Amino acid sequence: MKKVNFTKLSFITLMITGFVFFTSCGEEKNQESNKQKVTEEVSAKPEEKTEAVEKEEAKADHFAELDTDNDGKISKEEFDAHTKEEYKNKDKNKDGKITKDECGKFDKFNTDGNDFLSEEEFVKGHTSMFEKMDADKDGFISKEEMKAFKSSMKKRKSEK
Repeated sequence: MKKVNFTKLSFITLMITGFVFFTSCGEEKNQESNKQKVTEEVSAKPEEKTEAVEKEEAKADHFAELDTDNDGKISKEEFDAHTKEEYKNKDKNKDGKITKDECGKFDKFNTDGNDFLSEEEFVKGHTSMFEKMDADKDGFISKEEMKAFKSSMKKRKSEK
């Protein structure tokens, strides 16, 4: 049986969870309590995988899911493909528009002030997010850049 490094797993999980949060229109409203619950479950039963741990592990694979060419970084093309797929998934009623009840970051992305997000607005908001994450401006998001972005967002949120 392979020994699992829970410290490393927890770090990767938290890092990827931040990325998922910032690219998912803010649907992770109970993120902090979920992280705490998973941390407690891992600490209490490291030999058993609970449902919450399995969900967090799946989120940890999100970076790998976006990194479709498996080169250890997310290109703009990979990010854009994910964004367009996410737009389709957010449009719950399949009317070609995302409404406020379908996206937590609606107000931030809704640049024209109407009652829905167009795909163009959604992509533009995510492009801005990509550009902020790509700190070294090399056209790729590394795991380190994602971690730094998450930290800066956490800091900004705590200052409010």
